[in-house]
Amino acid sequence: MSLRLIVFCALMPMLSLTAIAENAPKTPKKQSPFQVIAIADQVGQYLANKPVVIRSKDDVKRLVVGAKGNPVYKPKEALKQELDAVIERSKVDFSKQALVLLPHYEGSISYRVLFQQPELKKGTLKCRISRERPEDGTEEDIAASYCFALIVNRSQINKVEWRVGKHKAAELQIQEKSQKRTDDSTQKALLEALERI
Repeated sequence: MSLRLIVFCALMPMLSLTAIAENAPKTPKKQSPFQVIAIADQVGQYLANKPVVIRSKDDVKRLVVGAKGNPVYKPKEALKQELDAVIERSKVDFSKQALVLLPHYEGSISYRVLFQQPELKKGTLKCRISRERPEDGTEEDIAASYCFALIVNRSQINKVEWRVGKHKAAELQIQEKSQKRTDDSTQKALLEALERI
């Protein structure tokens, strides 16, 4: 037997497996239950003065109407346009997802603020920022604002826990309260019906 034939016979199974793998149906990538997205700090500063869950376009409108805005720097309509652009660019699907805004304010720009990688535990997305003091101990008297944003999958995440350092700053329910009330009233009606039997 020639050397070429021996090499061909040895490589044939590997070539077949490669062809099978390339032609195999692609399994869809598992979508992450959350995604951290970029958003301008001014959106949080002037629209969301506290952590907020946006579940629909109507929530965006309500947020803008209730916002303080800044007529000199950025009027409300410009902030709404920025938020709409973020929603469109990030492809938020409000039928399955919610947008969570987590604003943070520092009394001094000297502090270094870091958004830590969120952790998902038993339906709760734990988000935390750490604050680092300047090494030289000096602090500027200029305040700083930040806004962190996440897209969360409503079927996998029930709430978002927001921590600044070790202190719990907020806990946000992802599902609307009216929906929960409906579930509670349905459960109550079911229990009453069972008692009658």
